[in-house]
Amino acid sequence: MRNITTLGKILQKAIIIMIMLIVSLQYNYTVRSDDSLLKLKWTYDTGLTFSGGIGPLATDINKDGKMEIFVSGDYTNTADKIFCFNGNTGAVIWSIKPSYQIVPHNPMEIYDLNKDGIPELIQPSPNGIMVYHANNGTLYWKNQSIKCS
Repeated sequence: MRNITTLGKILQKAIIIMIMLIVSLQYNYTVRSDDSLLKLKWTYDTGLTFSGGIGPLATDINKDGKMEIFVSGDYTNTADKIFCFNGNTGAVIWSIKPSYQIVPHNPMEIYDLNKDGIPELIQPSPNGIMVYHANNGTLYWKNQSIKCS
């Protein structure tokens, strides 16, 4: 079992709060501290660590009216990982171990680049910009001439 540092515990709580806020905002509510929508819906131990940065994003990739949650970061000493979760249940929709290191302070973005109604996940890396299909995690394209460090 991993020894989680105090900073890691604080980061985990901050991510949980951000996920709860993102999921609550999809219902167009005014969020207050006593709002029942801010109750913890689910948790998942990704095994990701703080050293590579953990950046959650949310978007509705399958047009069901519910947000999916994307998280990336350091997974082990040899590989990093990107996850896509069902925003309501916390079930893993897909996860991948990219063949590159995920760099801190280079957050991923989600945008429908090809206007097909399915967003793409844009992940900067030292090996270039990698773009994945957000609905299944397969590589859409990469540009190795734009490197992030």
